[in-house]
Amino acid sequence: QFIEYLNQQVFNGYTLVLVDHGQKKTGIKDSEKIKVIFSDVNGWAKAVNVGLRYVLNQDLQDDDCVLIINDDVVLREDYLKKVNDIVKEKPKSIVGSCCIDKRNNKILRASIVLNKYKALYIYHYQGLDASVLSSDYIESDVLTGKGTIIPINILKEIGIYEEEKLPHYKADHELVLRAKKRGFDVIVAPELKVYT
Repeated sequence: QFIEYLNQQVFNGYTLVLVDHGQKKTGIKDSEKIKVIFSDVNGWAKAVNVGLRYVLNQDLQDDDCVLIINDDVVLREDYLKKVNDIVKEKPKSIVGSCCIDKRNNKILRASIVLNKYKALYIYHYQGLDASVLSSDYIESDVLTGKGTIIPINILKEIGIYEEEKLPHYKADHELVLRAKKRGFDVIVAPELKVYT
């Protein structure tokens, strides 16, 4: 189903690197737009790192980027076009998508800010209708793996997900926070919406 959403995109200048690491394999094969990597790793961060290692070994330009996205989201037809436009506008930033509940159009995740005094994350905009989002970028401390754009040059500088300590949950937060501590901008683009 996720591949069908990609096939319907108005922008098609991408390659999908699909890490097939489940116990039951998908049966999807390589094609012109899809590179399938079969793996037996267990955990989200480990699986994404399999794909990232493959990507980082390709002949890429410094202004190329990866979009980390789970296959359980619904995308509108202009999602990748918006991603491409934002990459051109913010080439040195990590940019996240807003995660919207497809049943009621309520925001599940947008900006996530770390409250260092209480040692917890605050989810700004959570539970509000998606219509409250303006077109302005929103600062964030961390981002999830549901639609995050990471420039290749940032991955080359800070590395990939911390899969040993965080093989599944919160590795997405840790990588983005590590990049922010190194001085990279971390923002959410309200026009990038993934539905789940």
